[in-house]
Formats: sequence, C-alpha cells, structure tokens
Amino acid sequence: MIARTSLSPMLRRVSTVLVAAMALGACNTVGPSAVESARQPYNQAIVKTQNEQMLLNLVRLKYRDTPMFLEIGTVSTQYQFEYGGGVSTEFVFDDALSDHSINAKGSFKFIEKPTITYSPLQGEKFVTQLMTPIALDTLLLLSRSGWSGERVLRCCVQSMNGLPNAPMAAGPTPAGEPRFRDFKKATSLMRELQLAGAARLTRSGSEYLYTFDGDELAAGRDLQSVLGLDSGREHYSLIVSDAWNENTISLYPRSFLGVMFYLSQAVEVPTSHVEAGLVTQTKTTAGGDFDWKELTGDLFAVKSASSEPNDAFVRIYYRGQWFYIDDADLNSKTTFGLLSYLFSLQSGSRQTITPALTLPLG
Repeated sequence: MIARTSLSPMLRRVSTVLVAAMALGACNTVGPSAVESARQPYNQAIVKTQNEQMLLNLVRLKYRDTPMFLEIGTVSTQYQFEYGGGVSTEFVFDDALSDHSINAKGSFKFIEKPTITYSPLQGEKFVTQLMTPIALDTLLLLSRSGWSGERVLRCCVQSMNGLPNAPMAAGPTPAGEPRFRDFKKATSLMRELQLAGAARLTRSGSEYLYTFDGDELAAGRDLQSVLGLDSGREHYSLIVSDAWNENTISLYPRSFLGVMFYLSQAVEVPTSHVEAGLVTQTKTTAGGDFDWKELTGDLFAVKSASSEPNDAFVRIYYRGQWFYIDDADLNSKTTFGLLSYLFSLQSGSRQTITPALTLPLG
C-alpha cells in the first residue's frame, strides 16, 4: 500500500504528459500535412477525369452516341483527428523485494471525409454552353493569347468569306465528302503571315480589323485572291456573318458541340466496327472511302487499340476498345487543350445548376 500511494502522483504526471504531447503533435501537424497530402492528388484527379470525360464524349459522337457532361460543382473535405492515451501499472510483491512496472500506450486515428457535388450539363446551361455559336470575342481572345490563328479558325469556324470548312462535319459524320480545301489554304496563308509578323488584329471602337501587308509578301497577295478581297486595301473588317464582300472577312462560327463533332471525325475506329455498321463510312465523289486525315490529320488524332496503351496522354475504354491520344503527339495535345479552354470559356460566369448528385465519401 505504501508503494501504491507513493507512485500515484507520478502516474498522474506521466499520463498528463502523454496526453498533452499527443494533443500538441496533432495540432501542430495535422492541418499543414492535410493540405500537403491532399491538394495535389485532388488537382490531378480532377484534371485527369475531365480529360477522360472530354475524350469519351468525342468518341461517343463518332459512334452517334449521346454525349454527357457531368461537371464537378464543389469539392470539400473534413479532417478528423482522434487520439487517446493511458497508463497502467503492475506491482509484484514477494518476501525478498517488491517491484513494479509502468506501461503507457496511445492511439491515433485520422479520418478524411470528402464531399463531392456533380452537376449534369442540361437544360438552359446545355444550350448556352454547347449549342450557342462561339463569340467573335472568344476567337480573337484565343488568337491574341498565343494560340495559332489557323488552329482556332479550323476548329471553330464553319466558313470564311463563303469558303466552307467541312460544315457537314459539325454534326454526325456525313455520308459524302466534305468541302474544305480552299478554307484550309486560306488559314494556312494566315498562319504564314502571322509567323512573319505581317498580320495583326486591331480594334477600333466596337469594330475589329484584320490588317496584313498584302503587297510585301506573296502569302498576302494569295490570301487576298483566295478570300476575294480588294487588293487595294490593307485593313478589312472582321465580322460574324454568312454574307461577305471584298472589304470584309466574314466568319460563321461553330457551336462548341459543332467543334466536338468536327474533331470527332479524327477518331480512329477499328475496321470491325466499320464493317459492323457502327459508324458512318464517308464516301468520296468518285465512290471510294474518304480519309478524314485529309481534313484533320495535321490537327488532331485519336488512336484506338485492343489492349491498354502504355504511352497515352489520356485514354478511355469504350465499346471494347481503348481510345487514346499519344503522349508524344504534341499537335493533338495542343488541339485537345484548345478544346478544354473553349469549354471553360463557353461556360463564362453563368450560374451553376443546383447539383443533382452529392456524394459523401468515406
């Protein structure tokens, strides 16, 4: 009894120190550690799944399947840290001596409770973001932000000064060969002038002007000829219209869904799927099979394989096949990046639909 009485204050002190140490350790480390360990994985997971969703919808459109966008509304998480401790003692008495031992133990428990909300893109938001023609301001913003004007125009514009850019390709795969070669030539000439620093976009009030040095470079003279422009001018009004004259460069933009349909023509489909009639086989005017690489080969490519590819930038499994963009195909990755930026720009500052699905995880 004497030993038990003399040890009791010591045991209380040990217990207090253990609990305090655990509490201090938790307070000093759990917050920063949670940020360090969670922020990057969440970021990477969101980007990865967004890319996969975009690719999946491109492949769906190639097969005339229904596209679906499920947007992440919010991501929030709660962290719970539980700890406990205890001290036990054991006494041994015999005739010769008395002995005792003290055992201390602690427990730690860390719980993460994320909550993710998903908003299906539908109704008014679907129409606004996917079906509304891309604004001229958006096209010019992209072109003046370092994106190739040629890439922007080929993806986003149906026609320019009456030159068609495969307008039927902005919907389900057409049965007949598209018209696009003169448009492609015009955008190539514009790119040549852009790289030479001989073309520029300016704004005068609400009017956009496209200016290039037509007399100094052959590309400028060729562009005037292809677009039917007045060769005596250097400035041409850039407008959105399906009508044009020799003093204007008239653009007829696509919707974002039209851009997706256009790029979906670059999806490589297994021969067995073509033979089974799962996709439309476009025919040339001579009756042969049209190769969509003539239109999109230098712009975008989605490959297919029966086994999972190792070196893929993004991959999805659909209809028994792997569809992917090669990680070394920088041209396709750039166009895919443009598509992602367009999707974000089309959403603008519009209000988000109330989430239809909320998932508490863990």
